[in-house]
Amino acid sequence: MEDVLDFASNEKPLLRVLIVEDNPDDEYFAKRAIYRILPGSSIGCVSGIGEAYQACKKNEFDLILLDLNLPDGYGPNSVQELRKFVRTSAIIVLTGLASPLTTQQSIEKGAYKLFMKSQLNTPEFEEAVLEIGY
Repeated sequence: MEDVLDFASNEKPLLRVLIVEDNPDDEYFAKRAIYRILPGSSIGCVSGIGEAYQACKKNEFDLILLDLNLPDGYGPNSVQELRKFVRTSAIIVLTGLASPLTTQQSIEKGAYKLFMKSQLNTPEFEEAVLEIGY
């Protein structure tokens, strides 16, 4: 279900984030990680590539957190599909399982970084988000 926040407030958020994730638990932990790193961020959530397309037509995002296993997208090709309509937003792939090949292909297809979902509370993930936020 689409859950995109309205960015019409007077203050610009520190970071405008779109989470593309179909698992509610993983979505929750991703939101929590972003709010911990940059509490003033605005976060929208969608559950697939098609919904991400619709959200990106209405809003600009600085960062997209992308799951690689979605109902309408799978693997590194999800990054490629997203890049067809998202040119400037940084894409960080979040996955439960990744081989070195998956990581390499995701980067080659346009991802900024790839992290395991278990790495959301690591200094490396925080550093990657802060690089985009500032």
